[in-house]
Amino acid sequence: IVSFLQPRWSDNYRRWELANQTSTEIASLIQIHGREIFTDASLEEERLRAVERLDEAYLAANAIDLGYLSASNSELPVMYSRYFVEALSLWNEGFSSKSPEKIAEGIFNYNEFLLWMQSQDRSDFKPLR
Repeated sequence: IVSFLQPRWSDNYRRWELANQTSTEIASLIQIHGREIFTDASLEEERLRAVERLDEAYLAANAIDLGYLSASNSELPVMYSRYFVEALSLWNEGFSSKSPEKIAEGIFNYNEFLLWMQSQDRSDFKPLR
């Protein structure tokens, strides 16, 4: 009943969730397979699926209204754009071109965003729908 009475999830929130879920999946894929994702022929289908997911996630993340993010935390739009969206872009390029260097750059950006998020208190963010 509570979820029925709450307002519906916004398009921005759905985009946020898609990008977040995909980034977690890709980070896990990188951690599990490392460079083998590019060299092991049996992982080619998984690499191509990752490219498709990253295409979707990057478009979703890039389409989020930065005003929406600033309503949660004033620093979030800058950190999100600079690090998180950039990580998705680099991973997309890295998986597409089989470039470990691009993947490494993406990991750096992704970790920078996660470190910033972890440095904040939960109370520093207002919930968004």
